[in-house]
Amino acid sequence: MSCIKDEDTSKIFPTLKHSPSLKGFTHLASDGVYRSFSSSGEVVDYKQLSPTEITKMLEFFEKHTHNSESFQESRKKFEGVDGRNVTDLEQLLHPGREIRPLRFRE
Repeated sequence: MSCIKDEDTSKIFPTLKHSPSLKGFTHLASDGVYRSFSSSGEVVDYKQLSPTEITKMLEFFEKHTHNSESFQESRKKFEGVDGRNVTDLEQLLHPGREIRPLRFRE
């Protein structure tokens, strides 16, 4: 799930460092970790989210999505997830293919 620009986001989305080129983006993965990626797929920064923080982000996404059915399917991936349980630095900086943003899954 990529970040949407909106004035409400400062209260919902944790502040992360951005790619120096400013061409990167943020992504909430199904492991509960919110990551900032460079345009080439490198993790620039991350934050392990609590279930409450994940819920707040998902509620924001739901409010701004155009395909509610598809969103509900995606939301199921986050049930019972606590990003604070992800402590392996390798996973934090190099998430597995299945949870990387779509453009970096090749």
